[in-house]
Amino acid sequence: MCWFHGVIDLAWEDEVVPDDWRRGMHLSVNKKGDITRCENHRGTSLIDIVAKILAVVFLRRVQAAQDSRTGPNQAGVRAGREYADQIFTRDAFVNSAMATNNRRPTALLTLPPRWIPSVVSPCCE
Repeated sequence: MCWFHGVIDLAWEDEVVPDDWRRGMHLSVNKKGDITRCENHRGTSLIDIVAKILAVVFLRRVQAAQDSRTGPNQAGVRAGREYADQIFTRDAFVNSAMATNNRRPTALLTLPPRWIPSVVSPCCE
């Protein structure tokens, strides 16, 4: 365990990792279905176990820091909170407003820039 801690300290302080941590064996794993079709394959990479442990530790720390700074209504970047949930909620608001002839804006939906930057949806236009 002392060796592991020393390697982690070196990687953290000097921003250098052993060369074999940077290498991985890439494999194509067949899913169910026709193996001649590309969509029935999933790529995976086998990496050094120490590199995997370090990656998991960093990921957990970054996620904990992010979750403490992200509001409860933020979706898409938090575990268990998908954009689809917000889209479903927005559609429910819009449908409810249309059913009651409500013409006030009811929801703000922000998507990643590659989709739609920021949309304010007035009801019943």
